[in-house]
Amino acid sequence: MTVISVPFFILAAAACFAVRRTDDDRRIKQILLAASYIFYAYWDIRFFLLLIADEYISFRISRAIALKRLPAGRERTAGRNLLAAGIILNAAVLFFFKLFTPFTNLLSADGKFSSLRGSGIILPLGISFFTLQIIRYLSDVYRERYVYADSFADFSLYISFFPKMTAGPLVRTDDFFPQLKGIRERISRRSLNEGLWTVLLGVFKKIVIADRLSVCAEAVFQAPGAYSWLSVLIAGVTYSLQLYYDFSGYSDIAVGLSEMMGIKLRRNFNMPFLSRNPKDLWRRWHISLSEWFRNYVYIPLGGSRNGKARMVFAIMVSMFLSGLWHGTSTNYLCWGIVQGIVISVYALCSGKNGGRNGGRVRDTLCIICTDVFFVITTMLFGSRSAGSFLVMCRQLFTFRSGVTYVYSYSILFFVMTVLVNILYYHNIRIRVPDLSEKKNLFLYFCIVWFILVFGYFGSVEFVYAGF
Repeated sequence: MTVISVPFFILAAAACFAVRRTDDDRRIKQILLAASYIFYAYWDIRFFLLLIADEYISFRISRAIALKRLPAGRERTAGRNLLAAGIILNAAVLFFFKLFTPFTNLLSADGKFSSLRGSGIILPLGISFFTLQIIRYLSDVYRERYVYADSFADFSLYISFFPKMTAGPLVRTDDFFPQLKGIRERISRRSLNEGLWTVLLGVFKKIVIADRLSVCAEAVFQAPGAYSWLSVLIAGVTYSLQLYYDFSGYSDIAVGLSEMMGIKLRRNFNMPFLSRNPKDLWRRWHISLSEWFRNYVYIPLGGSRNGKARMVFAIMVSMFLSGLWHGTSTNYLCWGIVQGIVISVYALCSGKNGGRNGGRVRDTLCIICTDVFFVITTMLFGSRSAGSFLVMCRQLFTFRSGVTYVYSYSILFFVMTVLVNILYYHNIRIRVPDLSEKKNLFLYFCIVWFILVFGYFGSVEFVYAGF
């Protein structure tokens, strides 16, 4: 069951209907948990059992940590050891699935273990995301940022909540658990209106824009050496737009569905193409992941308070782990290293005045430079390998000739994106239409019709579903 599918929307509609017809918070939580379990079990019952086992073991560890977190002494050490055990366990499960296929391919390459060739395993749905969620919960319990869930059901809902299960956004413990009390009070006509609008916006981004753009990016990225520098440039910009609309589209669907069911999730993107520098980019792009690495890797390693050398070390480790979290391919690892180097250089050179506004001309130049950096690193991220990225760079920066492929939708959606960002920069916003007004109800039907007519239904999965 994928997020853009008939079964998923039937499940989501049934869950929304049942939740909105129920007055008891306890029953609402049961409905949401049942829908989440159905969603994951429908995908693969074997990995559903793995998910439940992982959740139960982690929940028991969190309870033990809560009992051991005393100010000092052996009990505090025991709590720290339990935290380490929980993190190692969940990280081991994640990296087993992430590394198994590359490891067997490496062993079979020399012919001695040829029987292992092709013996890869399926990556459990959303494992990269729910692993980080569990580690965050264990860490927060240990640090007393949150006591612990009232029950295993509440904890399981925090991890398994189906709108965010496939690709986030990652949810903070102090945001999610307080909302489990008084859910019914937040379910209103306004939540339905704003949630439905956000879902439709997400579906539009995914089907009408991102999946259309994937046609161009996929063609050029498969054989970059065959295309001209202009084609590679267009494909690079196209893939950057595809990745943004694909991922932000999913996040919008998750946020909108959650709001319709009485739970608010934080926005995961904040106009990243208006970023003024590399650090600002990571405050606007995949915000929940950036926040996770800042709070649970960068700051524990020393952050910016222990000298420049320690700061650079913390940045490099954080970004390398971010690349490794995405995958073990050379392009992901190199992407993380490049991000770390550029952010470190910027942090060292900018000082305390970095990121401050310096007038519209300076802001515009900074935005353009940051967007160029984003496009180049996104090409590395989306390439088949680091070698493939070097081929693209050779084609692009030496103005090589080849097949010229100018995709009209790339031009159209690039211009549209520029115009939307200009409007946003000048604080011009679009008001969410009120469903109670008949003219706005007609507008909603028009949007659905537009998606059905102009959408690309070529069965393109969400990019981040693969992580």
